[in-house]
Amino acid sequence: MDDLMGRHLFIIPKEVQTKEGKPKEQGGEPESYDVVVSDVIILDGRKSEKIPSLPYIQKDFWVSGSKVVAELKAHMKKYPSGKPCLGFMEIRGRAFWFVAADPDVAKDPKTAMAWEAYQNPQAQQFAGPEQNQDPPF
Repeated sequence: MDDLMGRHLFIIPKEVQTKEGKPKEQGGEPESYDVVVSDVIILDGRKSEKIPSLPYIQKDFWVSGSKVVAELKAHMKKYPSGKPCLGFMEIRGRAFWFVAADPDVAKDPKTAMAWEAYQNPQAQQFAGPEQNQDPPF
């Protein structure tokens, strides 16, 4: 989740899963927590080893954090599964929050291109050079 901080992104929630965590006390019962299995499209921010290109599409990402999970559960109740949620990931105190995207992000052509790339991953956006012989040297 830290790699998503300070970035605009689409979260496309698919399902809620309950996972088994660590016990609060040594030898105690493990705690359970919910994650929202989602496809995530990262639209901006710096490239890194984990995010080598922009937009970056991560399928079946486990979104965790009680506040974000609650927000996505509410989103899934209101909209059908697979409906994208466009927002900005930030941390407030010790909690992750998924807040409304900046207004210009929704209208940005790059946002539309990222969504199209997600919907149609087989479409090749760029053609490579045609080479039918070795280059002359």
